[in-house]
Amino acid sequence: MRKSTAFVLLGPAVKDVAEAVGCSGSAVRQWPETLPRRIADRVLAAWARKHMPDELREQLERAEQAAGQAHQPLATAA
Repeated sequence: MRKSTAFVLLGPAVKDVAEAVGCSGSAVRQWPETLPRRIADRVLAAWARKHMPDELREQLERAEQAAGQAHQPLATAA
């Protein structure tokens, strides 16, 4: 994946991409033009969370609560 693709999916600003993948803006600025798979996977996961249907998001949150995991709501689409 190209770095520019990450901005198309999650941007447009460095801050937007950083928040979506859970890192700092400084880290995003240091990404290479061709993203390593681990970063590309984080971008795709963030995009999937952003576009996840509300019903599925609610099911996942209930499953996390039932499993006794620390509950942190998934990010909602803007």
